[in-house]
Amino acid sequence: MPSTNNTVLRYKRDIGNQSSYIGGILTSKNNSSISNQVAGVDGAYSTSRFMKNKNLVIGSFITKSFDKNTNNNGSYAWRIFADYPNDLIDNFMAVGSIEQNYNPELGFIDRKNVDIYTWYFRFTPRWFTNLGIRKMSFKPWAFRIYKTNTTGELESFYNESRPLGFFTKSGERFEYNIQNQYERLDESFALTDSISIPAGKYWMLRQELQAGTFEGRRVWAEASYNWGEFYSGHISTLETSLGINASRHLNFRTDYIYNDIKTPQGNTVTNELAEYINYAFNPKLDLSFFIQWNSLDDLLFGNLRLHWIPRVGEDLYVVYNRGYDKLQSLKLSEPSSQSAAVKLVWRFVF
Repeated sequence: MPSTNNTVLRYKRDIGNQSSYIGGILTSKNNSSISNQVAGVDGAYSTSRFMKNKNLVIGSFITKSFDKNTNNNGSYAWRIFADYPNDLIDNFMAVGSIEQNYNPELGFIDRKNVDIYTWYFRFTPRWFTNLGIRKMSFKPWAFRIYKTNTTGELESFYNESRPLGFFTKSGERFEYNIQNQYERLDESFALTDSISIPAGKYWMLRQELQAGTFEGRRVWAEASYNWGEFYSGHISTLETSLGINASRHLNFRTDYIYNDIKTPQGNTVTNELAEYINYAFNPKLDLSFFIQWNSLDDLLFGNLRLHWIPRVGEDLYVVYNRGYDKLQSLKLSEPSSQSAAVKLVWRFVF
């Protein structure tokens, strides 16, 4: 019989305007073919008195995975970061690594065998307040670099700069962003059944406009339009959201995404529609329903989730997922996939 367990420990200390914590995690998954454990520690220090009255957070973590019948070399993941989150300047810097053999069976990582370098810098002065502007929003850079851990070669790069953005006193926002991206494809990948992106090194430049209204209103909306280079071709993306706060307990949100992709290998258009419904019985108990349709795969997927907070810092989730592959032959009583999961997060105080 398979067995899994997940243990998280935290020790926190607060002294005036300073706080620190140190924590540990231990996970284990065992069955007839797998024996996997992950152990790690993390910690952080924060203060609101840096340079007399500024916020500063410094932290790090390190974890290691252990697998049966392996030597477990190159199985670490770690990160060190410093954050300066203040009203005028928000500056975040981090360096980390996920080694080639790191394997968290009870977790998820989007890639491994990489060194990761991150630096976000935001400048938000309170200008033009007499015109209804709460604060401006400039982002000279916000980049993330991935280098292959074993070779040091650049794997991917993403940066977003914001030459113009602002938030209004009534809650509206606007952004104009410039995005630079690099991807090294060591092998081709299938974008669709008929379009394949060739292996190679790609530098891409895109632009983006975003605007949104205050989400606390009875009806609110957001929209973004992104256009530019996409590997060997071009892409245009429109994303919209419409929200309705029907009452203090019930709210709805509808998302729609449209992609128009043109490449030398072929063109494609995709549509994605999603609906979120959330009912909060009280601040500690809510029920949510999510359903999504994707035209590229003709896939319909949804889930029902119950979330209960026994005490602050503790959570119980009960989730039921259900999916259908082809809508042309849809039978609600015959899903192509379904699953259920229960997750409990419990806080131990020492």
